[in-house]
Amino acid sequence: MKKKLLATVFALFALTLLFSLAPASAQAISFKKRIAKEVKKVGLGKEDSDKEKLKKIFQYVSLKEKDSKGNIKKERFGYDRPYTFAKDSKQKNWTQKYAKKMLLKKKGSCYQYAALYGYMALKATGLKVQVGVGTTKGYGNPNQPHAWTEVKIGKKWYIYDTIMDKNSPLVKKPLTYCAKKKTSKVKKQYYTYRGAKYYTLKF
Repeated sequence: MKKKLLATVFALFALTLLFSLAPASAQAISFKKRIAKEVKKVGLGKEDSDKEKLKKIFQYVSLKEKDSKGNIKKERFGYDRPYTFAKDSKQKNWTQKYAKKMLLKKKGSCYQYAALYGYMALKATGLKVQVGVGTTKGYGNPNQPHAWTEVKIGKKWYIYDTIMDKNSPLVKKPLTYCAKKKTSKVKKQYYTYRGAKYYTLKF
């Protein structure tokens, strides 16, 4: 009788432990699947190099087409103001939460754009990817809070700033901020790296 009781108690304990661990694991799998599904929509080719994949994903995320009157006729993701970033950035895995939110709402701020592009780039290439959070001059303001994506190709980091490319009034042609080298000129004109925080992306 005691053996049966002990076995029952042990089984219940094991089930409780299993269920307590399941949600985090399930969420991680769900997030990976969401990103993989979105990457699949890009239509990457088997022969595409990593640079080509990064470019195609960049065009996919930053899509914005206007009609003859300047009105937006087509875009994949819209814009939403970053009201709670200061609080959200203190949470663990905020980048994953922001990327997921971007996929669900189809709109976001620079933080969501940077996170989504970063995870899609990571999934497609396996290269090292990070989100930088600092300030920018790319919209005309000297110290505007901003986030961007960086990908390490070879020994160098390159900037992939989808929302800047899409919305900055200083951009004259598409792909200006796709694979932009981190030079002193770029730092002086567009980004302030001093004091910037970097978040390495991983699943």
